[in-house]
Amino acid sequence: MLEESKALFLELYKEKKKNEWLDAWTDEVMSLVQQQYSNYKLDGILQEAARHDLLPVIENYITRGGNLHIVVLDECGEKVNILNVAAANNSVTVINYLLDNNIFNVDQRVSENSRTALHSAVKENAMESTKFLLKKEQILILNLNINISDLKVK
Repeated sequence: MLEESKALFLELYKEKKKNEWLDAWTDEVMSLVQQQYSNYKLDGILQEAARHDLLPVIENYITRGGNLHIVVLDECGEKVNILNVAAANNSVTVINYLLDNNIFNVDQRVSENSRTALHSAVKENAMESTKFLLKKEQILILNLNINISDLKVK
């Protein structure tokens, strides 16, 4: 399952970046990307798929019996889940899929003291994710340690 997930991730990542970078995506750049991700384990590939909103990688993993309830480390070294990663990076397609398919609850945490997806979105100033999560569920934002006036949600 790892090699298949890596191949699908690289294919989709390449297409996404080609559209963003237009002509800057050369064979040399693709070779560097493949080298970068070649040593990744499955949890790393899933984390990157969530980060880059590459839903087909997540879907493929689940349809093959994979369990997304894995713990990964974010950029600060804190334990988070795939929903946190997606929320912190405005990967709304992945967030919607994970919530609509009841893979995660909107207020799910890795541990009692860890962040929810909304915490991660707000921490990273990921406004699309923040708005989406607030609309998706009625969340008691009083428990969040944030300044509500900074959200500017429409």
